[in-house]
Amino acid sequence: MRTVGLPAPSAAFPVEAFDAINERMSRRTGGTKSAWHAFASAWNAVVYRLTAAHQHADSLRLLLASPGASPEARYAEDHELLCWAVSAQSAVECGFCAVQVAALIADGKPFTPTKDAELRFSPRGVATDVAARWPASAIAGVLARRVAAPKLRQIEDLRRVLFHRGTLPRMIFLSVGTGRTTPDATPSNPADPADQWRYDLDVTPGMVDSKLVWCDDTIAELITALEAMTTGW
Repeated sequence: MRTVGLPAPSAAFPVEAFDAINERMSRRTGGTKSAWHAFASAWNAVVYRLTAAHQHADSLRLLLASPGASPEARYAEDHELLCWAVSAQSAVECGFCAVQVAALIADGKPFTPTKDAELRFSPRGVATDVAARWPASAIAGVLARRVAAPKLRQIEDLRRVLFHRGTLPRMIFLSVGTGRTTPDATPSNPADPADQWRYDLDVTPGMVDSKLVWCDDTIAELITALEAMTTGW
């Protein structure tokens, strides 16, 4: 990719559209430092964070494929899961942040934030703002659909619990013989109080794989819709 000089995070990533948007936004901001840096920081981070999410998912997949459940292995698994959750949520939030900055610039008014609060955007807030600006637009539809997806809440809950509360508990199944024949289980609802936990999420690569596919699809849709919105810039 011309923008960041890295390979695409996944096969689903629309490289040409991503680079085209970056070039259009550079022209549109016209050298306005605050506006350009607000967009470029978020846009670059989309690739960095999504790439990191794939790398941590790969590492976690290798760890979970190995037999045994030593304390060292559990530490490594927890580390990769935390890094995956942080990276995955950041990739999505940075994508929404970039869309919000583009929407503000599209108004034709100078975007010159002077304090931190003016740069605090959440996915749901961005979806609401863009829907109010362009209710019938493709990008408004993409944002609304993506913030309503259960996968977003699952990623947010996982990141929040691991980041702020601690490690996920495990239910461990003992098997006769060697290796892990029955995977450990962890709560699928970790954000709930402990007496409500449901130990029905297997500690396997599947615990992040479907969520990572959702992140890939979300970012690809955002880029495609933003590319259409910025045509002619």
